[in-house]
Amino acid sequence: MKRESWLSLVLVVVGLALQGAAWIWDSASQDVRVALTILSLLPGLAALVFQGTQSQGLRTWFPTFIAFLRANLPLSIVVLLSLGMLVVLPLIPATSYLGEVAMSIAVVLFSVSVFTFIRELGAQPSLRIVKGSTDAVYLLKDGVKHLIPEPLTLFFVLLDTYREIECVSDTQLALYREGQQLPSVSSCRLVKGSGPAIYLVWEGRRKHIPDPQTYNYFFSGKTPETLADADLETIPRTGTLRSVLSIRPTITIQGDVGEISLGVGKPQ
Repeated sequence: MKRESWLSLVLVVVGLALQGAAWIWDSASQDVRVALTILSLLPGLAALVFQGTQSQGLRTWFPTFIAFLRANLPLSIVVLLSLGMLVVLPLIPATSYLGEVAMSIAVVLFSVSVFTFIRELGAQPSLRIVKGSTDAVYLLKDGVKHLIPEPLTLFFVLLDTYREIECVSDTQLALYREGQQLPSVSSCRLVKGSGPAIYLVWEGRRKHIPDPQTYNYFFSGKTPETLADADLETIPRTGTLRSVLSIRPTITIQGDVGEISLGVGKPQ
């Protein structure tokens, strides 16, 4: 798990310790037990907020969190029900064996469900490619959706991010804030220095184009701008684009074959 997930789990353990004190410390006054119960909820709330706001601001994290709750509704219900039991049971005088069993069940349910909740929330990628019921496809980045303008740019984004398209409900898609539309990849600037390497300038950063096949697929007939090496180095570099050759299918051949073309066709 990520470092943020472990720190969130520590906060949950602190909350459970406070809840356990409210439950076990039966000699304490009712006011003290109520105060401990309320305090035990704060670390759990802090854990959830801390989990998402480390990599993105609160404003962009909140829609992502609401969408996560909707997508994991059964788990969210279990967390709320077990939390409700933990809040109510210490406030009810329970000296019977049945009351102790109910409290134990609530503690186990809350611990397991919150652990699972934080683990799943921590596993949520900050970069996704999503679509609703329409043909529009979006790059979802830190809780903000950016419309991908056309199929060629969509294929570029799929190569660049190593992501696949996820289908989500229109309700979930509407929760995310609309950002600026992505530029069309065919209109982006091509640059090179004194060497043979050619770069695409995408969102202010240059990305190396790995081979002629990838270059011809996206930029056939387009000539890169030659820059002095010093000027080229002023453009921040951000790695290498995945080759179009990497998505070619595996083909099993049986019998006599004269000629096979494995060219990658452009999306229409």
